[in-house]
Amino acid sequence: MAFSFKPTDIKRTCGFQAYQRGIAYWKDNKVLDIKLTDQSATQQIISHVAGSHGEIYTTQIEILEYDEGDCEIIGECTCPVQIDCKHVAATLLKTLQEGPQALTSASTDLVSDWLDSLEAARREPETDSETAPASPYRLLYVLESNPERQDPYAIELVTQKVRLLKKGGYGKPSAFPLEKASETYYANDFLRQEDRDIAQLITNARNYYYYNYSNRYTLKREMGRLALEKILATGRCHWGDKDNPPLRPGDARELRFEWRDMGDGKQLEAVIEPAVSYLFRCEGFWFVDLDQQEAGPLSHPDLDSRQVEALLKAPVVPREQLEDISRKLILELPEYRLTPPVELEIETIDISGHNPKPRLRLMQIDSRTARTSAQGLHCARLSLDYGAVEVREPLGDNPLTQIVDGNRVYRVERDGDAERALFATLRNAGLRLLPTTPDRPRMDWQYETAPGDAASKAAQWDRFISETLPQLEAAGWTIEFDDSFQLRFEESDDWLGEFEESDNDWFSLSLGVELDGQRIDLLPLLVDILKAAPNARALKDHLQSQSAFLVEIAENQYLKIPSARLLPIFDTLVELYDQDPLDEHGKLNLSKQQALQLDGLLNNPTLTWRGAEELMALNRRLRDFSAIQPVPTPAGFNAELREYQQQGLSWLQFLVEYGFSGILADDMGLGKTIQTLAHLLTEKQAGRLTQPALIIAPTSLIANWRREANRFAPDLSVLVLHGPQRQRDFPRIDAHDLIITSYPLIRRDADNYREREFHLIVLDEAQAIKNPKSATTQAIFGLQATHRLCLSGTPVENHLGEFWSIFHFLMPGFLGNLQRFNRLYRNPIEKQQDDIRRDQLARRVRPFVLRRTKDEVAS
Repeated sequence: MAFSFKPTDIKRTCGFQAYQRGIAYWKDNKVLDIKLTDQSATQQIISHVAGSHGEIYTTQIEILEYDEGDCEIIGECTCPVQIDCKHVAATLLKTLQEGPQALTSASTDLVSDWLDSLEAARREPETDSETAPASPYRLLYVLESNPERQDPYAIELVTQKVRLLKKGGYGKPSAFPLEKASETYYANDFLRQEDRDIAQLITNARNYYYYNYSNRYTLKREMGRLALEKILATGRCHWGDKDNPPLRPGDARELRFEWRDMGDGKQLEAVIEPAVSYLFRCEGFWFVDLDQQEAGPLSHPDLDSRQVEALLKAPVVPREQLEDISRKLILELPEYRLTPPVELEIETIDISGHNPKPRLRLMQIDSRTARTSAQGLHCARLSLDYGAVEVREPLGDNPLTQIVDGNRVYRVERDGDAERALFATLRNAGLRLLPTTPDRPRMDWQYETAPGDAASKAAQWDRFISETLPQLEAAGWTIEFDDSFQLRFEESDDWLGEFEESDNDWFSLSLGVELDGQRIDLLPLLVDILKAAPNARALKDHLQSQSAFLVEIAENQYLKIPSARLLPIFDTLVELYDQDPLDEHGKLNLSKQQALQLDGLLNNPTLTWRGAEELMALNRRLRDFSAIQPVPTPAGFNAELREYQQQGLSWLQFLVEYGFSGILADDMGLGKTIQTLAHLLTEKQAGRLTQPALIIAPTSLIANWRREANRFAPDLSVLVLHGPQRQRDFPRIDAHDLIITSYPLIRRDADNYREREFHLIVLDEAQAIKNPKSATTQAIFGLQATHRLCLSGTPVENHLGEFWSIFHFLMPGFLGNLQRFNRLYRNPIEKQQDDIRRDQLARRVRPFVLRRTKDEVAS
């Protein structure tokens, strides 16, 4: 018979080491017999090979033939390696080297073999020791208990490899990790099948590394118990030391507890009969009896292992506490079925037919229990009064609840429907039952607010206290506040605003409230509110949706501000919306012009002001035109002013009187030039035109200004600085009342104006300075004047960049710098269509813009 495999195929299949050892086995004649079958493309070889300790292993090998002489070898063996081992290699080598003469006939009577196997199966089952390898080594199991450990009832298993001595006993032990039982490259032929089973049970769930084997194991749970039972059955299990006699499996023994006198008290002790030497836990409690050399399980008729362990840890109870312990065991822990250390007379009182009366106590519980911040958790604890007792535990399946008070036991019949209705009342009020935790297993009725940050939870408590509690009290609930409930919600109607005047017509504004004699600055708190709001509309909607807003002024202390008070402040003090709007003292700095926006606040009856007399008077006059003193047309003015023009003259005089500037923005054709000339003539006749006024106009309007001035106000001396001859006229400026020039020339002649101060500068068609970065605009910004006026026949608010440039000329700082103006006004209005900010800007500039349309003055 030809063989399709070669020595290289054997070496490839079994590996170099198994191949080399297979050569030694073959040459030592350890291959006892070989049977061969040949079925088409598959050759099968069956052999018996002697092991190193006299055991006999059976191999079964298949050779699969492929085209072009290739083949695949599949070798199985009953040895621990199981596949492609040295026994397979030895069989293949013997088959290949010695040829068919090494084979017995494949025509062996298969029926005879089958009958032999039936005969073997009829005999008594073989024990593991009968089939065990003839080895001088054994695996020992040593149980150890260490009461000094954190878990005094844990049991440890130590596995050791020992040699049987000829004189009896064991030699020096060596550590043998059970993980080696499944490794093929360890010399573990001395192991028996029961050892491998035990190893699989113990190491199955253990995490280990090949370089960190340990021969010490903790037996626990079901796998540990199964392993322990098998260990005791081996006859190789020892307590404490390998040289102690082996332990035998013992019958289960019963465990009970009794109180023993201990001098100054009593202690609960375990009683086991017959007496035992040690107790340990391994899915239940076990005993060790060294007198009988037995180990077995312990049982208690009523308790599980967890309860048994709790009783085993009982300390000595001092005599003065024995009565309390007895009461607790009888009334609260009856399931342990323990005889109390002292006898007590217990009175039982039945309570039925009572409606539960709710009692709600607001309190704060420990943060470690509540799993919250270091401040702890504020909650409301519900209890129910049933006659003379207070119930704090949920109702179970049994409508009867037992309440212990001293030696008295109250058996309360509960009203489940009434209780559920009370719980629903708290849920509808926005409270939820606090969940239990491992640190807080007791399920009493403690309620908390919905999840959220500290501010939102405080707001929920405020609503509950101010709105819900009065309703509960009216419904008969008893409400109590524990000292630990630290949330405080303060209210004050005494708001004080203060103005401090500084140089250059600037004021610092502060806003505060007094609580318990202490002043609380409100502006920093209001800035925090604004920073938390995404935009002005969202803030306004939020404030309008609630009657009050909470501001934290100290830990667990909140100032309750009515929303009606906040809305006008946020509408008026737009500067608060800016980045870092306050100075280091928490005050808001405003120019005199900016302070004119405060009319609503200064006249708010809920605010008391200090240092604001001048501003209050000014704002009263700015409120409408009826408060502006009418000014007559100046003598010598050659025109009769119409009513709206007369009002315009009075408005211009009002601005001068209070040092303000403004925009006269009447429609084209309504006489802005006439009103301005009447204003200038009035200034001259009043003796205030001690310095000339400067008119800057488009080139096309210069002639019109000269013509109108000569016609209507001939008493004003006019100098037109235009054309090449103007250079010789600059020294004559101080001799004239009115100087007229153009936008292009003001840029070229800037050096002639820079050191000069005018009484009034008028920009006609003021939109010419719409670009604040242009050279012309920068030159005009550099001019000095006591008063400033812009004339425009188009709506100046159509383009906000132009709008800022004009007001920066009129009143520098009134709308802040350009970057601040863009942040506070232009971007929200133009990019976000913020109507609220548009209205705020309109209210701010309204006193300084006078605009009449032709339709308004048509009559």
